[in-house]
Amino acid sequence: LFTLRPEAADIRTVALNFRIQQASTVRAAVRDDQDTWHIGSVHVEAAGGGCTAPSATASNPDWANSFGQVRGALFSPADGMAGSRLKAQVMHPMDSGMVANIPRFNIESVELRHTASQQRLASMSLSESASENPLFVFDLEHDDAPAGITLLLRDNGGNLIESRLGG
Repeated sequence: LFTLRPEAADIRTVALNFRIQQASTVRAAVRDDQDTWHIGSVHVEAAGGGCTAPSATASNPDWANSFGQVRGALFSPADGMAGSRLKAQVMHPMDSGMVANIPRFNIESVELRHTASQQRLASMSLSESASENPLFVFDLEHDDAPAGITLLLRDNGGNLIESRLGG
């Protein structure tokens, strides 16, 4: 479950990998500028072990050394439209709290900011169902393409992860 709030940029596309426990129908609901809801769904097959599978990241003894590392980039759209594509993977175990003796530990908020002005382009709230080491993709449409975008993430443990992409 996530909620995306475009602010100084329109979002053409958002992608996020998430986990499911069993075959399920995944639904998306989007409200447009005219306050009209658009709802879609698709049935996804799953072998199981989504939210209740222990994190492979946390089982690595060196996981703390890579915790919070961000790999990503800011791209210009190939179609010549104004805007940019941000693609970033964050090293985080994203523990769901559904595995015995492992408390919930997940990223709860994501912000995209224009690096120079710090103007917020978009924000997202996120649940523990996002997969470990989540990959975020945003296609942003905006007139003044920023030379860089700052990605800010905060988890329920109070950790702030910041990464500047582009510029």
